[in-house]
Amino acid sequence: MKKLLPLLAALLVLTACTQSIPGTPTAAGQNAADSGVTPPSGEKVKRQPIRLGLQNPPKDWQAAGAPFDPCTVLGWPDIPEAQRDPKNRPPKLMALKKDDAIETGCMFYNDEMVSIVIPSSGQPVPSAAPVTKSPYFRVSVVWGSTIDPSRFGGEKLTLGGKPAAVVPDKIGSLNDPICLVAMKFAKGGGGVDVRNGRFPGLDPCPLAKALAEKLATKVP
Repeated sequence: MKKLLPLLAALLVLTACTQSIPGTPTAAGQNAADSGVTPPSGEKVKRQPIRLGLQNPPKDWQAAGAPFDPCTVLGWPDIPEAQRDPKNRPPKLMALKKDDAIETGCMFYNDEMVSIVIPSSGQPVPSAAPVTKSPYFRVSVVWGSTIDPSRFGGEKLTLGGKPAAVVPDKIGSLNDPICLVAMKFAKGGGGVDVRNGRFPGLDPCPLAKALAEKLATKVP
């Protein structure tokens, strides 16, 4: 089952925004200003904007009931030096949809910096060169209570004593190679996926399998 990969692809393009949205009216009184309703005096109270995405923040491993912390079970030292982030920035919890098979996950980013030219006032906007190379290199470590490698296609094998499936694919407009390794644990399942558009000639599957094997040795 390759259902997980499109969900991961959608996650890579999510961006945050701010918007004011209506809330449920509450009784006017001392906390009327906080609730954003109109007090008996008729004076309008400005509603504080709500940042979308904060209503359902990403779950950490404990909130999700996972048997390991995907943000710390692996780290940059586990990734080959040539692909490591030189700033050693920590991974970020992944924002997930409510019905996603992944219930918690962390993503390591080592994307190439992209230069943006901002013209001076009154100057014409320079024509943009066509994008021919992806800047993305990302590693995700994930867990979900229903993830099962037997439901995936791809190569079936055993990693660290655990049944696994290796599923290569393409992602994005430039067809970045991506490789997902899903494994079964004593509680639920999970694994690693590697997306590589940044480093020419680097097949993400051997790296994804090596990282998944390390993960398998650390999770019951």
